[in-house]
Amino acid sequence: EGDVIGSDSSGVVTKVGAGVTGFEIGDNVSSFSHGGYANDKFAGSFQQYAIYDAVTTLKYGELKKYDGKDTIDSFENASTVTLGLSTVGMSLSAQFGLDPTKKYPNDWIFILAGTSATGILAIQVAKKMFGLKVVTTANPKYNDYLTSLGADVVVNSRSDDVIGEIKKATNDDVKYALDTVSTKPTFNLANEALRTNGDAFLDNLMVLQPDQLDSIKPNVKISGTLVYLVVG
Repeated sequence: EGDVIGSDSSGVVTKVGAGVTGFEIGDNVSSFSHGGYANDKFAGSFQQYAIYDAVTTLKYGELKKYDGKDTIDSFENASTVTLGLSTVGMSLSAQFGLDPTKKYPNDWIFILAGTSATGILAIQVAKKMFGLKVVTTANPKYNDYLTSLGADVVVNSRSDDVIGEIKKATNDDVKYALDTVSTKPTFNLANEALRTNGDAFLDNLMVLQPDQLDSIKPNVKISGTLVYLVVG
């Protein structure tokens, strides 16, 4: 009782903490918090005023009311960005150990479900920030869209041999796998897509454990990303 739910948010800054830099009253921002959390009554986003950590907050220029367009120039669209970007950042940088100041043009990453909310962001970050080669799965009607985001290979998610097609396209050299759906079947599919030789990394977004896998590969490091760890 008394906890306020809600994670994603956007709005206008009305007050800035004494130790905060880079933000001013009147800035248009998006952020997220751990809603429904008894240890932080001010965190939930479903209220008129909420307190956010600067590390989870993005500043924009002009933001307006949603007009039906798929661009990040409205409060509604901006609110959907920050939690997803933080999730992808944790997966690729913290879990996979990728350095944001470097490029990895020789390494493959498999992003399962490229048209998921996290998948759409992960493809762009993997390509634009880290320079990775990206293979993903999706309905074929989205091939052009995902390619425009940065996917090098799009495999039909309903194919009878998804793993075979991924291994053929990547020469069986997928080093990183991000399961953006994170159920037992998808977790196992992502695991099977990874290479059998050399270090490999498997991350999921529901903190699934190795006991959910049908086979354990000794070369694979398994992790789970929980984005709220960003704010402790």
